[in-house]
Amino acid sequence: HTQFRAPGRTEDTVDGTPVWPKFAVKAIGLAFVTWAVLALLGGLFQINPVWLNGPFVPYTTASPSQPDLYVGWLEGLLRLWPNWEFTIFGHTIGELFLPGVVVPGLLIGLVAAWPFLEARVSGDHEWHNFSQRPREAPVRAGIGAAAITLFAVLVLAGGNDVVAKYLGVEVDTLNTILRWMVFVAPLVAGALTFWICHDLQRRGDHPVSEPERIRFRRNTGGGFDRETPAGAGTSGPEGRER
Repeated sequence: HTQFRAPGRTEDTVDGTPVWPKFAVKAIGLAFVTWAVLALLGGLFQINPVWLNGPFVPYTTASPSQPDLYVGWLEGLLRLWPNWEFTIFGHTIGELFLPGVVVPGLLIGLVAAWPFLEARVSGDHEWHNFSQRPREAPVRAGIGAAAITLFAVLVLAGGNDVVAKYLGVEVDTLNTILRWMVFVAPLVAGALTFWICHDLQRRGDHPVSEPERIRFRRNTGGGFDRETPAGAGTSGPEGRER
């Protein structure tokens, strides 16, 4: 695992659990436990007996069915994308091709290619074992925040019918707002994150750094003397607490 900068550490040394054998064995053990739980659920429990609910009536259940979280953003793309249909070389390309294949492929490809793109732009092709705090890379942090915001908006759009029902607004009105948010919200989140990280980098404040520690020593009179760092003098009566 990567590590943060600390005294005695360099880019060539790694403090932590090695991938092999310790971390790999733990991961394999976790995989077997997961498989066992899934096997028990599949063999002993009845999951989602929808036939007991009768005919489908919209919004009659306490929790309307929605796409799973990991495909919610794909569902959001399908619900927000315009009904564009075009013909290429005599073949009709349906309106689901762009939001279902092209755009997800571009987004996932960009995420996968990001380390190589950043290395090419920055010219840094060295091996790194140090982790960086967001303030140390404001541009990367801003782009990451924008990407997370984009996916969050798309996940919200994946349940636009339920959101519209609970907010008491028309679905079309909500879709218009979400379409604007797809473009505006990532820009705002990215710019705000960049500004905060750049400001923290400039100030040098570290609110999560190790706090100052005070040590006390029990004295012969039953009280406590505050220890003074070497070279700062001796502890006096003012440092004694009962």
